[in-house]
Amino acid sequence: MIDRDPKFEIQYLISLVIAIVGSATAPVIQNLIDPTIASVLILIIMLHILIYTVAYTLKNASSFQLELVTKLNDASQWTLGIVSLLFLFYVGTIVTQFLWNIFIQPHLGALILFPFLTLTEFGTIFVLTLANIPTEGLFVYGIPLVIIIGLIFYIVSPLIEKVRTLRNIEITLYPDDTRVYNNFRDGNEIRVKIDNNTGENERFDIEFTVPEQVKYKKIGENEIREETLTVENEVVEDGGNYLEFFNLKYTGEERETGVATVEVSHEYGTVTREIDLILVPN
Repeated sequence: MIDRDPKFEIQYLISLVIAIVGSATAPVIQNLIDPTIASVLILIIMLHILIYTVAYTLKNASSFQLELVTKLNDASQWTLGIVSLLFLFYVGTIVTQFLWNIFIQPHLGALILFPFLTLTEFGTIFVLTLANIPTEGLFVYGIPLVIIIGLIFYIVSPLIEKVRTLRNIEITLYPDDTRVYNNFRDGNEIRVKIDNNTGENERFDIEFTVPEQVKYKKIGENEIREETLTVENEVVEDGGNYLEFFNLKYTGEERETGVATVEVSHEYGTVTREIDLILVPN
């Protein structure tokens, strides 16, 4: 389930409602809008708010995760997507209606007569065909629809697939903060874990960085390091994990704070996690 910010989502929906109502009442563009699309959009927004409110209320009513909450949350994700696409279509029809009124309609006669005057046979077929087609409707509604379909197939669908893959990759860094002493024994060990549940083997690049005057070593190894540890093209099988433990040592003489950083890179994105360090001298 995708983590969602209720405050941001409500602000986003309120912004859409303001934009729709504002455009419907603004004299400048009032004649460019399709009231049917605006009405349908408002109704779907209301439906989405209803579903999301019920899901959010039930989710916070009990510590148990109800199956109904999961279904309602999934449904609200679909309605939110429909709202966004329909709003894009709504804005697109306003733009194309404006273009039609200003640039296309005044010159439509010339556009029809040009092929008729140059190529008689072809021109006749062209004019007769065009006369039987609702040209304005195709232009105003067809162009935004084609653009949205293109966005769905070439941008949105691949993006959703990438998000679905990244959601099934879990990166765990433990602990959130720790003390680092002047030996490897006293401090807490740092654990880096990557779980792969994507259904396929995945490759990762991993970088582990510590502050100056901090040394570290992998548990089970004797090599002491201070430079950034880089692991490239680490293959984690489906259902498997990458697991590494580190012990740290501070070599400075003053008490300080610092940050250990783990950066995990996948072909679809990069995640950076940090551990706060309290550096304790002798």
